[in-house]
Amino acid sequence: MADASLGFITLLGGALAAGYAGHLVFRRFRVSDVSFLIALGILAGPVLGLVDPGPLAPAIPFLSPLALVVVLFEGGLELAWEDIRAHANRALGMGLTTWALTGVLVGGAAWLLLGLPPALALLFGYAVAATGMLVVIPLLQQVNAPTEARVILTVETSLGDLLSAVVVTTVAGMMLAHGSPAQGLGLLAARFTVGAAVGLLAGLAWARLLHRWRPEKHAYMVTLAALLLAYVVTQRLGGSGYLAALAFGLTLGNAPALMRLGGIDDLAPLPSASRGLQSELIFLLRSIYFVFLGLSIPRSVLTPGFALAGLGLLAALLLARVVGIGLAARRSPSRGLLLAMMPRGLATAVIAAIPVAMGVPGTERFPAYCFLVILAADLATSVGLWWVARRAPFPAGGHDAAPLPR
Repeated sequence: MADASLGFITLLGGALAAGYAGHLVFRRFRVSDVSFLIALGILAGPVLGLVDPGPLAPAIPFLSPLALVVVLFEGGLELAWEDIRAHANRALGMGLTTWALTGVLVGGAAWLLLGLPPALALLFGYAVAATGMLVVIPLLQQVNAPTEARVILTVETSLGDLLSAVVVTTVAGMMLAHGSPAQGLGLLAARFTVGAAVGLLAGLAWARLLHRWRPEKHAYMVTLAALLLAYVVTQRLGGSGYLAALAFGLTLGNAPALMRLGGIDDLAPLPSASRGLQSELIFLLRSIYFVFLGLSIPRSVLTPGFALAGLGLLAALLLARVVGIGLAARRSPSRGLLLAMMPRGLATAVIAAIPVAMGVPGTERFPAYCFLVILAADLATSVGLWWVARRAPFPAGGHDAAPLPR
């Protein structure tokens, strides 16, 4: 027991230190810290054998939904109503188009290159179809991206994470239950409807309570409690707890707009101090998760053939992005930036692990394949941002720049 607890604390401390080192690398070189964290995990685990991921493994099935709920809540908080209204058509069009194309093309590549059966290949394709919110948003702040590009890319990543989470969870459940496609579509519609309704109502109720209560301490902790309880209630009612988390954050983050435009009185947004605590919690979760992902990669898959498969998956990602932007945002002045911003992040790793945690046969290597996609996409994003900056430099900015205008 003592050895297990010591190993867990070692892993936790090392992951947090690596997370901060990755933050410094991110600020200095504009290189996604996700690749840095995964690489450190691989070095400490399968390569050198310095750290055993075993002590943390039992916690991952519980950590995964928590991380995804917090990520989607953050996505809702980041979306301002005024910006959504101004750029909704292009943002939604590009988000839906690129997500749908990516799922199909990456699924096809997984079938051809990784030997997955068609149904599982498509499931994997949609598990990794969304860009990484917790990589995209800091990168947008880093380069001081134009408002239109910020809104389009924030909507795309929030929508994509939500769609992937709900679709993968529902389809994996249908595979285990051997349900028909018609049953799957009905279940999907019910999950979206219930999730949106509970998240909206919970967000309104909590925004009103914050207005009347005005807590000076522990506002974030009780907000987190409300968020998690909304997730639990939604899941119990047969809805999507992930959509409820996104709707909860969207409602709470746009409380002033709801009062001004919707005629709803006595609402308050999440206090600014709580936003800081939210950022720290996300830092903790993503540091642990990505280092653990690197530690858990089997050494047997670190082969040249595996690397070539990663290049094939990256080619599918790029093709889907080029076609999606060409169809939905070809007139955008920020096309180069839209094309470059294709990183994958914490939500991608969590969603790819959902079928494994649910016990879907044949998905055991999804986390290793997901590692390929995350690493390839993040490195491609770093190269793409360098190329865009050379052609049309952005104003100087920093990682701690102001969030999207509200």
